[in-house]
Amino acid sequence: MKKIYCLILPLALSCTSVDINTLNGRLDAVEAELARQEAQVLRLNTDIQAAENVFDAMSKGTLIISCNALEDESGWCIGFSDNTSVTLRNGTDGTDGTDGQPGDDAADGSDGVSPVIGVALDSDGAYYWTLNGEWLRGTDGQLIPLTLSTTQGRPGVVPQLRIRDGIWQVSVDRAASWQNLGPVTSGTASPYIFSAVSNEEDCVRLTLNGSGQVLTMPKLLTPNLTLDGWEGVAVVPGRSVDIAWSVAHAVAGTRVSAVANSGYSVQVIASSVSEGILRVTAPSALTDAQVLVTADNGFGRICMRVIRFEKGTLMVSGLETPGSITDFDW
Repeated sequence: MKKIYCLILPLALSCTSVDINTLNGRLDAVEAELARQEAQVLRLNTDIQAAENVFDAMSKGTLIISCNALEDESGWCIGFSDNTSVTLRNGTDGTDGTDGQPGDDAADGSDGVSPVIGVALDSDGAYYWTLNGEWLRGTDGQLIPLTLSTTQGRPGVVPQLRIRDGIWQVSVDRAASWQNLGPVTSGTASPYIFSAVSNEEDCVRLTLNGSGQVLTMPKLLTPNLTLDGWEGVAVVPGRSVDIAWSVAHAVAGTRVSAVANSGYSVQVIASSVSEGILRVTAPSALTDAQVLVTADNGFGRICMRVIRFEKGTLMVSGLETPGSITDFDW
């Protein structure tokens, strides 16, 4: 009887270090690209929300209390009088993506896109969102106003961007649906909505990218208290005199107060937050005295004036620092 022998030879598969390094390099490149895309989406959505916050503050009449350059000089941090803040960064223009590699019977890849979200002023005097230089429209076909409050009967919506399967998408209905914009670019990021920030003494000017239109946002300034109508006023024992006051840079919370010493009394009568009168009543026996008048805007910024009575004569002077009131015997 013949015996049949089967010889099994193992098939050896080998991977060289070059193959592993190539594979690792490709994986690293993919991870880096995904990280870049995530960062770009976050940056654009953050910039969109920052622009919304700026226009919301403008619509409410909110004032700027601070405007400071970021440490890395990449933008500005703006603080508002309602205790909110927004960071605006400087951006650079995006570039087209690279063409795809041709294969057998295959077409070249299409150019990538970098979506450019912007803001523009329409003929009705309102600001609306734009996409790549064209009006961005909602699911109802209408322009999308910038503020979240209802504008001309249409509620505002903040656009959202995302990347899915290498395609840029935009949503204008709070992520209920998404519209494809095009493949992701391999170039740099899209420009920021604001191209420049100018920090000036009484305001901050913001330049819109694309149109170059400049938005002016007023700052919360230190109130300037002025006293009028006191020159040549004679003080009579036991009688009252009226001195007009006005406050420049007054805001809704501005208050004027006054205190007198040496037997004098003072009443603040305001006709508005920015003007009124002081009614000062002298004692029955005239003495030297002072009346301290303070204008406080409610944000820690004050202006002081001192009315001096010397032998019945009025004099008004400024008070540079709050600490100076300790020089008087109140």
